[in-house]
Amino acid sequence: APEPGAHRARDYAALKTAHEAVQTPEASAAPSAPGQSTTRATEPERELPPAREAPAVIYLGPPVDELGQAAAQTVDQAAHVASSVLDGMESMIGKAFDFAADFIAPAPPLSPDQQQRAARAAEEQRAQEEAAREAAEKEARLQELLEQIRRDDAERERQARERGDDEEHGRGHGRGGRSRGRER
Repeated sequence: APEPGAHRARDYAALKTAHEAVQTPEASAAPSAPGQSTTRATEPERELPPAREAPAVIYLGPPVDELGQAAAQTVDQAAHVASSVLDGMESMIGKAFDFAADFIAPAPPLSPDQQQRAARAAEEQRAQEEAAREAAEKEARLQELLEQIRRDDAERERQARERGDDEEHGRGHGRGGRSRGRER
């Protein structure tokens, strides 16, 4: 008695072979069924199912050009990293040589004309810093005064609420209120 499910394995092998025969151009040179050794000699040969019954899509991985692009991107990224590292090393070495050169042979002293220009530039810088400091102090005093006004207004409103003096609050006393002469 044949094993249960054995005929399914043979059918699957035949289906797979038929699909491979359709897919490969050398199908005529290849044997028609690699699994022939598993079929019994007493069993008559069956006709292979048509190719339309074979699976329509078999995923074999990304196309070669996508792999090539990924490899190129990886190489580009590695080159960029290596370039950045080398640029950093070049900068450090250059700074070390500059320091050594300045230590061995310092820059020549400034000429009288260069000294005058440097003194004028320093004086202008001090004047600009002083003007900026004064403007910042004025702004700070203004903000402090405005904050004090807000606190005083809030305190007056709180005291008026505590006294229950809502009629006086905002009517002719303080800013923005209406005069009593209009309320007739």
